[in-house]
Amino acid sequence: MQQSIDIELEMARTCFGELTLEQRNRLLAYYEYPSDETWDDVYNLTIMPYGHINTVWQAICAIDPTFPTRGPCVDAFGQRLEPWPRIPSPEMFRQALIFATH
Repeated sequence: MQQSIDIELEMARTCFGELTLEQRNRLLAYYEYPSDETWDDVYNLTIMPYGHINTVWQAICAIDPTFPTRGPCVDAFGQRLEPWPRIPSPEMFRQALIFATH
């Protein structure tokens, strides 16, 4: 059974204040159902606890230096040619939220 990320979601902030319900739901959806599609919905969300700004992807890379720093390949029309090289596990995602919010 996965641990809850309620505390991390409560502590997370964006540049504009608390997470919106929609942002919170997107983060929770990734944690509960990790996939390329749900990762696309959250990788670029900004999380900032005390003025230090990270995207979710930057927080993942900070806790796992082996995590890919390149996203999926797209053509000139924005059509995806290949999937994400790797997506974070739910536990890595939780650890990144802890890193970004503490």
